[in-house]
Amino acid sequence: MALSIDALNDGLFFDEISSNGDIFEGVLIDIPLDLRQVFIGEVELFIHPELIVDSLGKMIAVELLSRSSQTTNMESLFYSMSDDDLCEVTLWQLKIAEALVSIQDEIKVSINLSLRMMTHSKLLMALLALRPDVIRGVALEVVIEDYTIKAMQEKVLISLKDIGYEIWLDDYCPNIHWALCMFNWDVVKVAREYAWSIDDDLMTLMLKVNSFRIIVEGIETVHLYDTYKKICFGMQGYLFGENNVD
Repeated sequence: MALSIDALNDGLFFDEISSNGDIFEGVLIDIPLDLRQVFIGEVELFIHPELIVDSLGKMIAVELLSRSSQTTNMESLFYSMSDDDLCEVTLWQLKIAEALVSIQDEIKVSINLSLRMMTHSKLLMALLALRPDVIRGVALEVVIEDYTIKAMQEKVLISLKDIGYEIWLDDYCPNIHWALCMFNWDVVKVAREYAWSIDDDLMTLMLKVNSFRIIVEGIETVHLYDTYKKICFGMQGYLFGENNVD
């Protein structure tokens, strides 16, 4: 199973294709042209949506990632940015999320958000100002860069969850195992590198933890798909399509 992607004038069209090559469903990700790229200082960013699918390959969410023609190491680029610049990146992604949710009310849109940004006043004001229907359609993927969740950060996460945002833990791996019990996550996303190991610890986590749903990243082979499709909520990876916004 794979996904064929065609860039259309009015959005991105994902054709779900069965193993025998028959197209059985199309998914249109309609991103306005004026929101597909942005300049943050001298850095040009392009939106890069990735599908999250269930065990049948049906889309359950789309993650809004960013890419740049100036570097392939996006993690290092974002780490070097000031909080104000990171805020502008997130505000851009929120505008895209709002546009998608407004025209496709059944879609769940996820965006990455560094834990350290939880106390950025401009960003918080923007998150609180969105319409309730948009808030319900957005998931915040929290990226943990430290070894703890501070009291004020936890308070903000609780407040955002209370008003309707889904709060996801991004890039779970053994190094942040402590974070599982630090917050009532809606979803835990297992990092690509950890998922590829397919070790007993990961399988035990997936089978025993019932308080949150699990999405596995890095699904790039049929073997990985077959391994995880019966025990996790969702999957994400190049097996379900690699795409770019022209």
